[in-house]
Amino acid sequence: MMNWGGVFSLFITNKIMLANTTDQTPPQLGIKQLEEFKDYIRYITVFVAFDGLVKERSAYDLAFGFEDEFLTHLKNDIDPCRGGDPSIPNVIHFNDLNISKE
Repeated sequence: MMNWGGVFSLFITNKIMLANTTDQTPPQLGIKQLEEFKDYIRYITVFVAFDGLVKERSAYDLAFGFEDEFLTHLKNDIDPCRGGDPSIPNVIHFNDLNISKE
């Protein structure tokens, strides 16, 4: 159940989130309470994967950019075959890339 072919599969997760009854979910997952399971997926997505809805940063970080932990994790720690992407820019910035810090 908790593998890339189960709940962690994007296709399966989409199917669960769009389902109206438990009859529309894959039977091998054994979901009995659909709304509670959807709430659990929403919670994991927002508060675990994205680390909350709001990020507080200093003015220096906003001006010169900062390294996001989640993007760094996707870039460095996850195998590309499992959804990682080494080409992700993990520094979030709002200014032009050519502006130097000095």
